[in-house]
Amino acid sequence: MIKEGEEVIIVDSPMLEEMKLSAIAGLRGIVSKVNIANKTPGAFVHLNIRYMGSNDWYIPLISIQNLRQQENQRKQNIINQTFL
Repeated sequence: MIKEGEEVIIVDSPMLEEMKLSAIAGLRGIVSKVNIANKTPGAFVHLNIRYMGSNDWYIPLISIQNLRQQENQRKQNIINQTFL
């Protein structure tokens, strides 16, 4: 589960495309508020660069990946490639 204050990366998804925000896929940011009670569960993310005049965007949870989680997955892939 994503938590406030975590550094995240935005990943592309059909939901992000539907919101016309695919251009921000790959950007990093800090989660400022999580909202799972919304019709579209997501979080407000303060991006590291401005997009369309703002750094703060509501991003669906499916389009948010924790950087720590991404790094752990990268390490696991390296281990799998090395030993398998």
